[in-house]
Amino acid sequence: MVEQILETEIYRVKIPVPFPLKYINCYLTFDEKGWYVIDTGINYPEAQAAWEKAVTDLGFKWENLKTIYLTHYHPDHYGLAGYLQQKSRARVYMAPQEFTAARGFFVKDPQEIYPKFAEFYLQAGVPEEKSREILFHTTRNREMTSPHPEVTFLAPGQKVPFGKYQLTTYFHPGHSPSHLTLHLEELGLLFSGDHLLEKISSNISYWPMYTGQNPLQDYLKSLEALKNLKVDLVLPGHGNPFSNMLGRIDELFAHHEERLKEIKQLTSEGLNPYEITLKIFGENLTPHELRFAVSEVIAHQIYLKS
Repeated sequence: MVEQILETEIYRVKIPVPFPLKYINCYLTFDEKGWYVIDTGINYPEAQAAWEKAVTDLGFKWENLKTIYLTHYHPDHYGLAGYLQQKSRARVYMAPQEFTAARGFFVKDPQEIYPKFAEFYLQAGVPEEKSREILFHTTRNREMTSPHPEVTFLAPGQKVPFGKYQLTTYFHPGHSPSHLTLHLEELGLLFSGDHLLEKISSNISYWPMYTGQNPLQDYLKSLEALKNLKVDLVLPGHGNPFSNMLGRIDELFAHHEERLKEIKQLTSEGLNPYEITLKIFGENLTPHELRFAVSEVIAHQIYLKS
């Protein structure tokens, strides 16, 4: 599905993902040199077919795709980048910390990384069988990120082309090590990826590697920094575009304050992270949901200790 943003030459393309969120928003525009993309989706047949339809509907050609910007390394944003690059020879840009995480999770020998994750979840109180299910689901994502792109690194504060527009890059850690957001000041647009979403709170997780030491603290600081930008419309990675960014930021601060109180109380009662997760999120979690929920509880516990 292709949808024009306001009356600009910017389009939102909904690319399906095999997760409960159902689709990711990718954004594109064009100029006389070619066309440009923000985020790609995960590499599986339905996503490839959606891209082919979008390109045909817009009358574009793959050989004219010039640039791909990746907001972060998570597979639903990064996974198709190499595939699209091979079809077009486009340059792929992302933050260096995100590239490191992508290579660590999706390219390195699994035996270098996944035993550490197994131990991480066991220490959090997750039963061994459920830990194995989490790891199986995680390793399955590796298959949907290949082929991997050749990447050019971005730095914060850069001015980068997006068709006839200029975007300013910002690194906002929390949801990922160095999440990229892109600000189109001229139109008051913010391409927020998963850093800022309309209805749901971004997952803020602590992992045994490839995260900051205090990801929730990083995230809250990053949210505060957004208040300095002129933004009339947020273009997120999931859900619908929305205005009133400042109001949404206030809602997220209130949400995390409430969640911190809840986790502090449950921790004081002697519950481990897995038990707290079940209390807060319920017991009918898929391995995908459990993986993020336990890690988010731990991120809040780390913040409480800081």
